Amino acid sequence: MRLWSAAGLAQVVKWVMPYGWIWDPILPDLIYFANWVESSTIASVSYYKTTTQFVNDVLAGYGKNDGYDFSNLRVTGASLGGGLAIITGAQTQAFAVAISGLGATLSRETFDPPIELEKLNSHTFNFIPERDYIARIGGRASFL
Repeated sequence: MRLWSAAGLAQVVKWVMPYGWIWDPILPDLIYFANWVESSTIASVSYYKTTTQFVNDVLAGYGKNDGYDFSNLRVTGASLGGGLAIITGAQTQAFAVAISGLGATLSRETFDPPIELEKLNSHTFNFIPERDYIARIGGRASFL
């Protein structure tokens, strides 16, 4: 949850403040700065690096010597795992499907490597039920 704490706090402040929409243009920069301040603690919970490396290894040919083909790989997850699937899918260009996954749109510049908005829009799909407000943390990508 630490990966999304800055984005969640920024969104809460934006929703509570009158004229909170004024912060929209600089919200990603504020989130980047907050994550930069907490970078040492965030590095210890960056599980997306492990999942991204695993998917990259599989796409690079894991199992081909045994006759397996994993070139049509999909990454899935729910809730926090959905957030990790979204990050992993966008970083590896493997398609990702999340159910109530935390978003990566607002904090996309804080990940290593940073995520392009176009990759979030084209490689990830996040199903969020109408009343699930926690899954709206981090911002939602548009589905192209």
